[in-house]
Amino acid sequence: MLQRGQTPSGRGQTPSGRGQTPSGRGQTPAGRGQTPNERGQTPVAGAATARADSGDCPHRPEVTLFHAAGCHLCERARAQLAELREELAFDLREVDVTGDYELEARYRELLPVVEIDGERAFVYYVQPDGFRRRLGRAQSRADTGGS
Repeated sequence: MLQRGQTPSGRGQTPSGRGQTPSGRGQTPAGRGQTPNERGQTPVAGAATARADSGDCPHRPEVTLFHAAGCHLCERARAQLAELREELAFDLREVDVTGDYELEARYRELLPVVEIDGERAFVYYVQPDGFRRRLGRAQSRADTGGS
């Protein structure tokens, strides 16, 4: 039986069982020096400035991309979300499920998984037109008080 934070191969266990990247060095796979937080979430370039500029938009939806290293569909989804971010207002959070037993059990077979404000929106592929509609609905719900 796997212990929390232990991968099926037995490697990648950290004292907290979280926050370990595939390289095991606490950096993003690209090595940019950004360290993931305790949930394996890596800061997204531009996310902090995007949040600071959100004064004109009453609700800025949070889009979460669950991904894993070596997942070509995940890379494709990341690129699509980056393009969509150039035209739409949303915060992007990336969560690497690698090495987190709970997240791997929940998401591994569905990767990539995209959630909008905590609601699952897409698995495997991100359809840009569908994304625009779902993001618009999330903004509308927030603007009308969640109805």
